[in-house]
Amino acid sequence: GLVSEEHGPLPKDAQEKLIAKKCAVPLTALDPILFTMHLLRFGTEGDVLLSRAQHAIFDGHSVGIVMSEMFSFLFGLPVTSKPVLQKTFMDLRARQLEERVDEKQAFWESVVLPEPPLLNVGRKKKGLPPLDDSDIGQTHVIENIPIPEASARVRDVFQATGLSAMCQLQAVVGDVLCDMGGGSETTWRCIVGRHEAQLSGFVGPAMQGIPIRYKARSGPQCVRDLMARSADMLPAACIGLGGPLTK
Repeated sequence: GLVSEEHGPLPKDAQEKLIAKKCAVPLTALDPILFTMHLLRFGTEGDVLLSRAQHAIFDGHSVGIVMSEMFSFLFGLPVTSKPVLQKTFMDLRARQLEERVDEKQAFWESVVLPEPPLLNVGRKKKGLPPLDDSDIGQTHVIENIPIPEASARVRDVFQATGLSAMCQLQAVVGDVLCDMGGGSETTWRCIVGRHEAQLSGFVGPAMQGIPIRYKARSGPQCVRDLMARSADMLPAACIGLGGPLTK
């Protein structure tokens, strides 16, 4: 439920430090509580609603639905979107997995195979076995990021190019990995959010990971084009989780 905390009339910089401290330790899928909501009261300086969630139960779209309905309730406004049940979501996914399987198989083979050589970075460079679920521990965080400055730069780049921050980041990471590993291309799994109108009222995890084969210096426009071409092919039962694509 909603936890209310009284902190007195703190100035904005003190509020931000308090909030940053509360968010210093990230939630992981192993935590007993995966969703929290705190109402931080700062007296005459106003209130802050702090909500934290783990992606195991939420995606960005779900957060938008929850916040929209919550504020509609607080301000006495009607809730316009019809809730989609978990069963409806699962039934839709099951139908999609059975549709156009051969077409999807051919598509993914054409855009992903043959697999490029594994880059000589990370665990391979250290002579370690591939990462599996048993190796995954606590999530790491990057500290001391100047959020306002970084957000402003991301906004400027987006407005100048029309390409999202995700496309920009994927391209940069791909170029860096190729340079570090001495290769000309690499494949990674890219997170894609929901795009089905039927799920507009569903709250839950509906993200999917698709394989992206990226050639060094192709740039963010290439990433966007690859993601756009893949959108109509999701979800696909023919996407293997580890290795070559198999039916």
